[in-house]
Amino acid sequence: MAMPIGSARAQAEANPLNVLLDGKNVGRVFDIDFRGATVITNDAWKRDVGGIPEFCFLLATVREAGVPARSPDDDEVLLLRVEGTAPIPRQAELTEIREAAARHEAVWGDAAPDPAALTLDSSAVPIDNLTRDRMQYSGLRCRILGTFYADITSNQVPYLAFGSDLDNIYAATSYRVYKPSAAALEVIASYPSVTEGEAESGAAPQLLPIGHVRYASTRRRAKLRSEHEVPVAVRVTDFIEQKTAIFGMTRTGKSNTVKTLTTAVFRHASENGERIGQLLFDPQGEYANVNQQDGTALADLGAEHVSIYRYGLRFGEDGRALQLNFFDREMLEPARQVIADVLLAGTSNAKYITRFVSADLSDPDPADYPDARALDSAKQHIARARMFFYALLAKANFRLPRSWSYTLKMAARIADAIIAETGATIVKLDGGSIRIESRQDLINVCEWLVKHRDDGPNTDRQTIAYWLREEQTQAVMSVFESSTNRAGIARMRDVEPFHNQHASGNFAVEIYNELAEGRIVIVELSRGTQSVLQAISERIIMEVLDRGGEVFRQNENPPKMQIVIEEAHTLFEKSKFGSQERDPYVLLARTASKLKIGLMYATQEVRSVADEVLSNTYNWVVAHLNSKHEVNELSKYYDFESFGDAIRGSEDRGFVRMKTMSGRYIVPVQIAKFDAEMIGAARTTAEAARVVPSGLPSGDALGPAAPTHREDLRSDDFDGRR
Repeated sequence: MAMPIGSARAQAEANPLNVLLDGKNVGRVFDIDFRGATVITNDAWKRDVGGIPEFCFLLATVREAGVPARSPDDDEVLLLRVEGTAPIPRQAELTEIREAAARHEAVWGDAAPDPAALTLDSSAVPIDNLTRDRMQYSGLRCRILGTFYADITSNQVPYLAFGSDLDNIYAATSYRVYKPSAAALEVIASYPSVTEGEAESGAAPQLLPIGHVRYASTRRRAKLRSEHEVPVAVRVTDFIEQKTAIFGMTRTGKSNTVKTLTTAVFRHASENGERIGQLLFDPQGEYANVNQQDGTALADLGAEHVSIYRYGLRFGEDGRALQLNFFDREMLEPARQVIADVLLAGTSNAKYITRFVSADLSDPDPADYPDARALDSAKQHIARARMFFYALLAKANFRLPRSWSYTLKMAARIADAIIAETGATIVKLDGGSIRIESRQDLINVCEWLVKHRDDGPNTDRQTIAYWLREEQTQAVMSVFESSTNRAGIARMRDVEPFHNQHASGNFAVEIYNELAEGRIVIVELSRGTQSVLQAISERIIMEVLDRGGEVFRQNENPPKMQIVIEEAHTLFEKSKFGSQERDPYVLLARTASKLKIGLMYATQEVRSVADEVLSNTYNWVVAHLNSKHEVNELSKYYDFESFGDAIRGSEDRGFVRMKTMSGRYIVPVQIAKFDAEMIGAARTTAEAARVVPSGLPSGDALGPAAPTHREDLRSDDFDGRR
């Protein structure tokens, strides 16, 4: 007889196995080896327990439920998983009887005559009650997943242990088979709820209720008995600093799983006072923006915990720009790197392009110059090169920031000549400097200088030739000259999508710093072309890897981070792993663990992901896949081959087969729906723990206004295109 659930829980402290034996008998084992067992059951037992679906967990033991083991050697429970039906002894005879019964019912129905009235040559024979009982027996083919047994820690604390095999086999008929009760199933599905180390230290496990047990797409019987409400919990720590694969077709719940796990890691960090930064690449905007399905978004955790970076940020829009302001002097070097990445992406490049991207426009180092006069001269040369650089951007239709201007030294007679010929508005300042105050005036000044640089030797033009002689200036001028290099301007327009006049700072550096502070950073990529978004993503990844690598090489612990990658089949494809190129995603996959980076990747194409990545993945969440080829690739790992047909056949959203790092076997789960209640609970936890990551100052979503430099650009119109 099965014990009441409360009684089973009460006895668990004395013997952790007791809670598992709180179930109903469904049969006996009649054949067993070290890998599997065949169970004989019947329809009455199945009906009594609400059915035995495929992949159902069963328990086999020589003990009787509610009765102590005869000896310590018997105190163990085998965990079985139903994987199909199996023939039972005298199966052929039973098949004949069933066939005869079917003919009898077909011929006579409910009006069957008295058996005594039937002759031997009747078209069907009646079935007596004893035979009918025999006909209801059937066999179940089960895989043995391992052995539960009671163990004790070094300080004598009992805990439930599990081994992934058997260390003994009794005669088959010694084993009784039970379907777990709800309480027992919760222990099985969430094992280990307490590890040996936690039992010994008394530490509370960090568990996340991630969903409920779900054996099959059809859940009629499970709902009748509330078995669909049996919770499944996972260890949040399994997903930190580890690789997690989320496989499934579009609209099968991959993003829902990502949101649930991200929220769980956030709660874990809050409860434990840890900083765990989480970086989510959001191609559809579903992490950053509230959608009708969820009624909430990760961003609802609050601006004190979540930062949003958007490509194509518009003035006044929430978030920070996922682009650079190429007119910000502090961004000269990052801007030059972006230009080099874009312009050198082709297989062949003109010499003037390679010369241009190599030009160093940074401030000269005073240590490289013997005196103040030489240093000042060097600064003026760089200022002229930068003027041409900004004019090049303006000519390529880069939008200018508001209220900017550009100032540098220029002889008054040259300025007067430019004003007289072009009509440019140039403000002459004290000390021999000028200020240019519009986009078109900047272009006009530079075009005039190019036009007159080679005029006669006895004029002011000789000074202009000297003025423009430096290598950096020449390199930028070569692209600026529209008369000879129209292709240079055209190619610079390919760089324009990476510029945003409202941006402040280097987004890649800022993102890394925020991750190091333990914030959630959402990179919203719902706008822009694929190539531009790919380049932006790669720049962020490389910043994370480079900065993390620097910390690691200094023999310090890198900050903990989690990175979520969508469409991973395009990033971790096998061909890339054989290449010697510095592919950011290959480097990420190879070095993530060393740098304390947890990597969560989602895709529907298992085959295209490199074996090196799959082989080092500890957590697997597998939803519906419609391709036999993908399922076959998946079957190489753990025992997913058992679920192949079910994975292809069940299209229910959120219905997954899950294997975690600390989990010892695959558990079929209906993932819980991400919703406002989940976000609310996470915020409450963070507030209770008073974990408010330090980092960026509060204020305007676009950040504080950039300081005014002597070298700047200004435009009075909104978009800088006057």
